[in-house]
Amino acid sequence: MVGRRILFIVLGLLCLAALVSSTFATLPAAQGAGGIVTNCQTFYDGGGEADTLGELLPYGGSILFGCSGTIFVPEMFIQADTTLDGGNQAVTLSGSKTNRLFIVPIGARLELANLTLIDGYAGPGNGGAINNAGTLVIRYSRLSNHQTQKSNYAQAGRISSGYRPIVPMITATYTGLYPTPTGDWMWVEPKGGTIYNSGSASLINSVVSDGRAYRGGGIYSTEDGRLTITNSSILNNHDTAIISKGYLSIVSSTLAYNGSGAVSASGTTVITSSTISHNGGDLCGGISASGDVTVSSSTLAYNTGPYQANNICGAVKIANSLIASPSYWYRGNCSQKLIDLGFNLATDDTCGVTRIRFQQLYLVELADNGGPTKTHALGAGSIAIDAGSCAPGYDQRGADFWRPIDVPLIGKRGNGCDVGAYEAQLPKRIVPVPRPTLHNPYGPPAPTPTSVTFP
Repeated sequence: MVGRRILFIVLGLLCLAALVSSTFATLPAAQGAGGIVTNCQTFYDGGGEADTLGELLPYGGSILFGCSGTIFVPEMFIQADTTLDGGNQAVTLSGSKTNRLFIVPIGARLELANLTLIDGYAGPGNGGAINNAGTLVIRYSRLSNHQTQKSNYAQAGRISSGYRPIVPMITATYTGLYPTPTGDWMWVEPKGGTIYNSGSASLINSVVSDGRAYRGGGIYSTEDGRLTITNSSILNNHDTAIISKGYLSIVSSTLAYNGSGAVSASGTTVITSSTISHNGGDLCGGISASGDVTVSSSTLAYNTGPYQANNICGAVKIANSLIASPSYWYRGNCSQKLIDLGFNLATDDTCGVTRIRFQQLYLVELADNGGPTKTHALGAGSIAIDAGSCAPGYDQRGADFWRPIDVPLIGKRGNGCDVGAYEAQLPKRIVPVPRPTLHNPYGPPAPTPTSVTFP
C-alpha cells in the first residue's frame, strides 16, 4: 500500500515536471532579457524572423537597436522596467500626430538613450510624448513636436487625468486608454505638451523642443513629481516651457525662445549655472516663482514680460547671477526686490541688487561657445568678468571650462569668478621650442616643430 502511494506521488511529480517544462517551452525566448531590434521599418510584423520593437517591448529589459529608421508606434504601456538605447543608430520613434508614445505607471521604470521622439499627441489628456508616474530617465535624446490639445474644451468622455481615464459627468464605454466620446463638452486643462510627470523624471544631455499644451508646453511636473534637468536645452515650447509644482533642479542647461515664460515654479526649485534667454510671456518672461526658488551662477537675459516683469517674478533667492534687459524695454527686470545672496548684477534697480548699464556687459548673443548648450559669452571689457564669487568647478559649458579664472589687470570683487553662467577663459599661450639639429640623408632636413600650445 505504501509502495503504491510512493509510486503515485512519483508519477504525479513527473507529470507536473512535464507540464511545467512544456509551459515554459512555449514562452518567448526574449522574456525578461531585452534584445536587439533588427527591423526598424515597422513596430510589429506579426512575429517574423526579424525582431521588432513591438515584439520585445512587453518583456522589458535592455532593448538595443541594430538598425536605423523611423518607427511609427502606438501608445506603449511600460509593463516592466525597460531601457531603449539607439546606440550609434539613427532611430526615430513617431506618434504620427495621433497618439502619445509612452505611459509609465507607478512602480515601472523607463530609460531612453540616443533616440529621437517626434509627433506625439495626447488629445485632451496629459503628456503629448510621455505620461510618467514611475521613474523616467532620458539621455542624449531629442523630443520634438509633441502636443496635447491646445484648447481648454473637450467632450467629457475623452478626458484623461494622469494615465487613467476619468468620466466625471457620464457613464462611458472604455476603448483603450480613453472612453468613448459622448456627453457634454466641459472645461479641461491638458498639461505637459512633451512630458507629464507625477513620478521621478531626469533629463540629461537632451533637447525638448516645440511642445504645445494648454499648460506646460515642454514639461509639466505635479506636486508629487521630482524633475531634474542637466546639460539640456528646452527650446521653443508653448505654453510655458516648464511648470513645476514639486521639486525641480536645473543644472547647466539653457531655456530659450519659449512662449508664456520659461519656468513657473511653486515648489522647491534650484537653478544652477544655467541660461534663461529670449523667452516671452504675458506676465513674466523668465522665472515666475511662488515657491522656494534659488538661482546661482546663472544668466537671465532678453526675456520679456510686458505686464509684470521681464526676467523674474517673485521673491527669488539669487547669487552670482546676471539679470539683463536692454534699457529701452518697457518693463523692469524684476517684479519685486530679490533675496540678494551676493555678487549679482542687474541692468536696472527693480531687483534690489547692484545696478549696472546694459552696455557695460558686452553680452554676446546666444551662441555655441562650447559644451552641450548655447550660452551668452562675455565680451572683452565686460563688467561681469571677475566681479563675482563661486565655488571652484566648471561653468555651464562643462569640464573644459574651469572657474574661477582670474583675468590679469582686472580688479576682483570676490574670488575672480565671473557673474553669470559663463566664465571668460584666458587665451592660449604659444611657447617657443628650441629647434634641434636633425640630419636626413635622403633629402632636405626634416620639418621640426617650432612651438607648442598650452592651455
